[in-house]
Amino acid sequence: MFKGKFLLPLIILTLLLTACAANQVQLTVTKDSLVEAVQKGDAASARLLLEAGLSPREKDQLGNPLLVTAAQEGHLEVVQMLLTKGADVNETGASGMTALIAAAGNGKLEVVELLTQQGADVERLSKDGMTALLSAASLGQEQVVGSLLAAGADVNAGNDFGTTPLLAAASEGHLLVVQMLLEAGAQVNVQNISGTTPLIQAASRGHTEVVKLLLSKGADVNLRGNNGTAILPAVARGYRDIVAELMAAGAQVDARDSSGKTPLIIASASGYTELASLFLANQADVNAADKDGFTALILAAAAGHTETVKLLLSHGAVVDQRANNGMAALLPAAGNGFLDIVTVLVEQGATVDAKNKDGVTPLMFAAGKGYAQVVEYLLDQGANINEQDSKGRTALIHAQNMGKKDVVLLLKKRMG
Repeated sequence: MFKGKFLLPLIILTLLLTACAANQVQLTVTKDSLVEAVQKGDAASARLLLEAGLSPREKDQLGNPLLVTAAQEGHLEVVQMLLTKGADVNETGASGMTALIAAAGNGKLEVVELLTQQGADVERLSKDGMTALLSAASLGQEQVVGSLLAAGADVNAGNDFGTTPLLAAASEGHLLVVQMLLEAGAQVNVQNISGTTPLIQAASRGHTEVVKLLLSKGADVNLRGNNGTAILPAVARGYRDIVAELMAAGAQVDARDSSGKTPLIIASASGYTELASLFLANQADVNAADKDGFTALILAAAAGHTETVKLLLSHGAVVDQRANNGMAALLPAAGNGFLDIVTVLVEQGATVDAKNKDGVTPLMFAAGKGYAQVVEYLLDQGANINEQDSKGRTALIHAQNMGKKDVVLLLKKRMG
């Protein structure tokens, strides 16, 4: 009764329904059933559904081919079956991700090996510029990285931003992956579109052992990115061990970031006195200024770092050196209420009535902020209570305008 092309599908469907009945499982021959089976790694159900006529090139709810879905989850048997049934090993879905990229990023070694054996393109890019090797390297998938390199993946292939596997691995601190990539010929001084090198990435993220390895393999300690060399972000984050490694490798002590700050300025602004001492011991310019004219002393004083201020002064910091806005160290120290620093600066010869470009003196600044102890100290040191800023305001007017009643009373009392 049934002929040719109708007989085999009917037999398969009968077997499918019989198997489902025997296992008391309700399985309908639909795309959704196949997607669910693949996602769960249910190879038996997936096989029955494919043999019932569903396509191995169906896509899941996100628009990804079933092969990508199975590979991502590491369902080896399902992947193998889909390939056998005609799935395209290099097909991509909505994300532009191939099965190989999906498996590599998730560390599914056996799936990666199967896919490469079946002709997966190891250099294929996803829509966000990710290759299988880049994905595996960034996530520290050591075995997968080894497998992909053995399959011929380009160790220096980067994405549209210039990020190579080595840059990604160094950034994340994956030491063994970094070593594997270097041994496979990765360029140690490669730069992305921002000029960032693997050494800068590792130094900025606190990966000491990666920094050591990169330096031992010839990383250029003074190669600049858009925001300077490796030592600058290491100082900014207080990574003392990394700074020491970079200094030992010949890092320039007066290197500058994009704003003109040196390691000493950065360390001083953050109160990293130990690092500041290291730079000074290596002949850092204690009076170097950034593009706005701020020195290490001004920024340390402004932030309340008393010990750093003392260190800088002991190494010859000019106490009255001014920034582009006319500010010397005493002004922000007074304005922020740091009496100890105000005292140190005055004892070192700071001009108590030094003005910024707006004519504001330390006394005015402290009065407007309500720091009575600082106001009293400055007056005791000879600050002119009647000095006026560029708008004709005295310290008393500053205090009155800001509602600092205690300071107003103090100033009126001192005025007699």
